[in-house]
Amino acid sequence: MIDEAKFIPIQKLREEIEHVETDAKNQTDLLREDLEQSLVTIALQAPIGEEQEYAHYLYWHCPEILVKSLSLVFGVPVHEFHKYVGEAAVGECNRCKQSITFKSRESARMGYRTCTTCAQEAAATRQAERDEEARRLNELRAMPYRDYLQTPEWKRKAADHRKRGGYRCQVCNSNQDRLNIHHRTYERLGREQVSDLVCLCENCHHLFHQNGKLAPHDH
Repeated sequence: MIDEAKFIPIQKLREEIEHVETDAKNQTDLLREDLEQSLVTIALQAPIGEEQEYAHYLYWHCPEILVKSLSLVFGVPVHEFHKYVGEAAVGECNRCKQSITFKSRESARMGYRTCTTCAQEAAATRQAERDEEARRLNELRAMPYRDYLQTPEWKRKAADHRKRGGYRCQVCNSNQDRLNIHHRTYERLGREQVSDLVCLCENCHHLFHQNGKLAPHDH
């Protein structure tokens, strides 16, 4: 029988941890409030004619100060504040290493790290790849079936299906004969799903084409 008294010190430790964590959170919240108040004080002391420059710096380099606080100090509505302070280069593109310009704190926080030019180039590349894939799919579906079976796409797909089946016939489980990949349906030719194909040994494949069945006892 478990002696629950042994676990009393454990519970006390848990309570102490929770108490320390609560105290730490309260202390952190107080420090954050002090920090923001200090930043607000700096904002209020912005020299005449330099308010927008101060607003820009505080907005982009001091995320601890809330936009609503800056809005009150500088007299600019919250929803227009990012326009007031202007854009800022606060990161670099992962591809070209050029500076990335953000229009708001929110867009910077979202973590986009590709400049507009590179993003457009990447999108164009992806579209070109999709177009080429569609063109090739139409080409595969238009060619005679015997020609399709000689394409690298089909040979790769057939090899993958043999490997997935453990190099065994999916009807008799033989691994001795040459294995053929048979189409259950031609509906998705060129983009077959696993369920569209079946791996058959020579004998089972011959039985199917002779009788229209995968095995003599099929109904």
